[in-house]
Amino acid sequence: MNNKGNNSSSFDWKKIVGIVAAVLVVAALIVSLVSCQKKKSNSDKPKERRVEDKGKKPKKKDDKKLDVVDNNSGFVVNSNFTVNKSSKVSNLSNKTSGSGKTPEKVVKYDTEVTLNGDSEIALEYKEESYNEEGAKYTNKKNNIIVSNGDVSDIKIYNDGQEVDSLTIDSPVGQYSVVYSYTNPDGETLTATRTVTIQDTTAPTIAYTKAVEGNSAVYTITVTDNSEIGSVDVDGTALTATNNQYKFTATANGSYTVTAKDIYENTSTETLTVSELITDDELDGALTVGNVTGSSTKRRTITRNGADNVRYAYTYSDHSDEVTTSTFKNPETGQYNNPVTIDGDPRTVTTVNGNSTQISNSQGRNHYYVYYEVSKTTGDYTATASTVKHVTFN
Repeated sequence: MNNKGNNSSSFDWKKIVGIVAAVLVVAALIVSLVSCQKKKSNSDKPKERRVEDKGKKPKKKDDKKLDVVDNNSGFVVNSNFTVNKSSKVSNLSNKTSGSGKTPEKVVKYDTEVTLNGDSEIALEYKEESYNEEGAKYTNKKNNIIVSNGDVSDIKIYNDGQEVDSLTIDSPVGQYSVVYSYTNPDGETLTATRTVTIQDTTAPTIAYTKAVEGNSAVYTITVTDNSEIGSVDVDGTALTATNNQYKFTATANGSYTVTAKDIYENTSTETLTVSELITDDELDGALTVGNVTGSSTKRRTITRNGADNVRYAYTYSDHSDEVTTSTFKNPETGQYNNPVTIDGDPRTVTTVNGNSTQISNSQGRNHYYVYYEVSKTTGDYTATASTVKHVTFN
């Protein structure tokens, strides 16, 4: 009875041990499954940057290194950078890749705008024209040309004001031709060419000449690319009439015409007068001499090239001067045609031969001899007249 009861107790103990062992095995399996599921769940979530011992400051190995958890591998790696004490580091801009390499920085265009031809051009006003030569652009990356071409955006400025175009009729001044190009990065670059329109050309002097009486009359024409400032002859200013200047020379000689434009460009021209009858030539064209060996005083009038010799005598004894205009009233060939000299009538006589004699048989002490002279030089003929006073005192 007792043995049977002991055997039953032993059997119960073994059964309990087996159940416990089975429970432990099942628990282990469950723990293992939970652990695997947890790992899988964690691997599906995006990894966050973290530092070992979260919540603590990273361990400082040196002044230039921080231990950073690699986002891809989960391992701690070293990232070297320099810390500027005067500024704060807010972000780590260069993220490490799974290979541990830093990605390349974005490279911008290195752009250059260059001029075709000279950067400074000087042109003579109304004589030279401006030919547009343009400019070119070149885009480089890492010193390698990736694109280039002509710049089409051109602006022209004069005294800071934009003008439509630059032509040869533009006024004298300085112009800036600006070439503008905007590269793919949105940066605008320019190049400037300076174009100077200048007037360094002196005025041009032209003239025509005519001899009127015993004067040389010049008609002077002055032209200039800009505007005439002044014209003078030997310092005496001339006034323009219909863009022409008149100058009259009454004696032989050289005369200097000076013309200036508004930019002080100066031209000179020499006018040479040699066609006029000189005083000596006029005086020597007629000679008044004495006739000796005669009971009556006489004067001999000899023409030495003088034309239209006429003379008048007085009715009273006085020596008033007679002008050439007095003798132009009577026509040549008319004898004893009286004229008035200083209120007194005179008788005009014309000398027909090469010489004649004047006698004082009537007691007329004063005679006035009028004569004309002509001289031809090349294409010009000058004429002059004068009066000689003949006395019998």
